[in-house]
Amino acid sequence: NGDVDNPMYLADKLGFQYHLIDLSEFKGKEYLENVDNYLLNSGGLNAFQFPQSLACIKEISNFKKIVVNGYVGSEILASCKGPGVELQLPSVVDYVKNESVENSVANQLYEILKELKFIDSKNEITEALLRLKKYFDGLPDSSTKNQKIACYTFEHDIINLFGTWIYNGMHFAKMRVPFLDNDFFESIIQTEVSQFYRPFLETSMLKRIKGQKLYPVILNKTHPDLNKLMSSKGYAPQDIANVFGLAKIFLRKLFKINRFKGNQNWLDSMSTYKGALYYLKNYCSASSESKYNEIVNKYLSKDEYSRSLCFLSLTQTELKRLLNQ
Repeated sequence: NGDVDNPMYLADKLGFQYHLIDLSEFKGKEYLENVDNYLLNSGGLNAFQFPQSLACIKEISNFKKIVVNGYVGSEILASCKGPGVELQLPSVVDYVKNESVENSVANQLYEILKELKFIDSKNEITEALLRLKKYFDGLPDSSTKNQKIACYTFEHDIINLFGTWIYNGMHFAKMRVPFLDNDFFESIIQTEVSQFYRPFLETSMLKRIKGQKLYPVILNKTHPDLNKLMSSKGYAPQDIANVFGLAKIFLRKLFKINRFKGNQNWLDSMSTYKGALYYLKNYCSASSESKYNEIVNKYLSKDEYSRSLCFLSLTQTELKRLLNQ
């Protein structure tokens, strides 16, 4: 989508060399090799969700040994507007919103969690929610709902999701993540640019855009030409900094004008979904596993959240396979 087309556009405009990593070739031995590397190097986390990130770092490390990434950590600028697949999970957002262990979102997952062999009874969901309650009860009483979800995101989600991605990459290149730098984090957290001082589940574009105002300031000092070019969001960073630019953003959003949102050929369908199907076919083909394969196949294509749970289940399956070799 825009995350592919936009960098190609920017490289062309600015005269940068663009290196394409074609994930359609990411299959067979290379796929499983990266899954296993990810699994073993991260202590058993998330192996089927981001094996392609490790493949990309391996390729980049052939000609560059330092990788600077601005994706991880930018969540401090963008506050939670609703549940997500990777960050601010539905059950966590629901708990913060209602402050109750009678969490309907978590209990709705009972059937899929049981079928994928994560749990045996609903009591285990209640126990997990009580652990969640204990965590939030341990935060300062003065914390707003938004500050609570922000703390959880950085103390749990960032570590377990992106932390494994960074750690795995460090085996092949020096990973640099400026937005997670301690000095940057401590400075920005005290300003209204950070998500910590915005309303919980804020959906107003005008209010949410506060968190994006840092980008044009930085770009204007470091690379003014880049400040003027279209981002994959559908507008140039400099548009955030003035009334005329904001008017353009609103009109583009209203009429759904974004040159980088037309192609729905998502990277996920190339590298993770098809990879999981490849794994099921080639490594879970025994008759005793046919029922499991059927269940995973059913949920893989249901929705993004169900797919994430399938990836976690496949991670457990692959770990057992490795240990039994």
